[in-house]
Amino acid sequence: CRVRTTRFYQQMGDATLHSAALDRASSLDELRHRLSNKIEALRGSRPVGGERKAAKRATKPPSKPTPAKLPKSSQDSVPAMDKKKAKKVPQQPPAVFNRDGRMVFSKFELADSVAARAEPQPKPAKKKKLVRQLEAKVEKMKNLEERDPERAKQVQEKEKWHRALDRAEGLKVKDDPTLLKASLKRHEKRRQQSRKKWQSRTEHVQQQQQERQQKRRDNIKARKEAKLQTKMKRLKKKGRIVPGF
Repeated sequence: CRVRTTRFYQQMGDATLHSAALDRASSLDELRHRLSNKIEALRGSRPVGGERKAAKRATKPPSKPTPAKLPKSSQDSVPAMDKKKAKKVPQQPPAVFNRDGRMVFSKFELADSVAARAEPQPKPAKKKKLVRQLEAKVEKMKNLEERDPERAKQVQEKEKWHRALDRAEGLKVKDDPTLLKASLKRHEKRRQQSRKKWQSRTEHVQQQQQERQQKRRDNIKARKEAKLQTKMKRLKKKGRIVPGF
């Protein structure tokens, strides 16, 4: 009876492992299928060859024939007043559409739509947090490779397909802590350079202010001395001050 029970549990364990392996295989197949569908959709959305030229010609506004290209009979049939009116009528600029298919009425709306689509750059604090998470993830993967190499290989394969799918959708994949650390170092270097420039500029402004204040004091002193000398000359002329005293 014990032998039968042991065999039964062994069969149940093998079936569980087999079902888990099938689930992992199906998830990887699903990722591969999604990635291939995404790539085919991107290829299909791009106009190639003649289709691109035809689309460009369709969006281009039709050119009006010049008087030199018109037949002579057509030129004679147009009255002189109509020609003047035709010259005065301003040509409407072609309509501009954004990627969402909405008509853009000004360059400011176009700039706003482009800025809205632009992906915001992560701040240094977020980058530092992401570096810590990636380092912890790498350490966890090393431990998993030591304990269960097959399971670690499957996890790495699954993550690789996820990254490929994100790149196919146009997303930036930040999964390298070394590159993120280098980016943080560049940011810190730019920050220090900016701090030095600001400090130098502040010192230069303070020095200019001190020089202007000193020049103002010197000018005031020179004017006072000039006034005093003028007053003394007047008093000498009137005889109120004896020369030499």
